[in-house]
Amino acid sequence: MPLPAETIVDSVRPKSPGAWHGVLTGLAARMHLVRYAGFAGLAICINLLSQNAVLSAFGGFWFGIYVAIAFGNGAGLVFKYIADKYWVFEDTDPSLVQNSRKFALYAAFGVGTTLIFWGVELAFHHIFQSQLMTNVGAVIGLCIGYVIKYNLDKHVTFAVASPNADRPT
Repeated sequence: MPLPAETIVDSVRPKSPGAWHGVLTGLAARMHLVRYAGFAGLAICINLLSQNAVLSAFGGFWFGIYVAIAFGNGAGLVFKYIADKYWVFEDTDPSLVQNSRKFALYAAFGVGTTLIFWGVELAFHHIFQSQLMTNVGAVIGLCIGYVIKYNLDKHVTFAVASPNADRPT
């Protein structure tokens, strides 16, 4: 006995969107994390390039590493704030007062995570006594700091402005 046409069509129609749909939907929902990680990587490069430029000028002095860390940190901070504000958390608030408050909060949270970064970088610098290992320590410290900083910025600094603020991480 032949099957009705509608039964045949139902048998070949997909029952669910499939595994790729779930993967792509999950990735799209977490695209702000991908952007955050990419910009963190760029900020790390800016930080290290700035540090190494300063060390080439002041590396022979006892204070050279400290000037380099401060300079690299400042360059990374400004770049990362702009990237996070506009491309990660999609904050379009034009208010100078609100943006000043957000930057102050962003920078204040950055102080705590920067202490972690500096601690790891300086530990590597003093333990291994090499520029390569100082950079390795810097990358490790920055990565730890960025994980903590992302959560602070998402849930506090840009929480009101961010369409991603209520998404789980």
